[in-house]
Amino acid sequence: MTSLGRQGGGAGGVQLEIFQLRDAELNLDGAHVQPNSLYAMDFCHVNAALAMKGATPVEAVLGADVFDRQKAVIDYGSSSLFLKDA
Repeated sequence: MTSLGRQGGGAGGVQLEIFQLRDAELNLDGAHVQPNSLYAMDFCHVNAALAMKGATPVEAVLGADVFDRQKAVIDYGSSSLFLKDA
């Protein structure tokens, strides 16, 4: 994991350090996901707020590049994400 030396925001934070994950792969239930690149941010603040509401913690946030490249379909009725290998 390599710090990019810059900060980003989103999901409740405005100055979160961003790390690039080199040589990392992402697999979701057997589907090999091909994002443009993988980055990491500390979402402890988000998970703390979710825990106070009794919700499960966030493990990952997928960018629009994943949905585009994997031809994703989101079925909100069944809370399912379907990914097609690129």
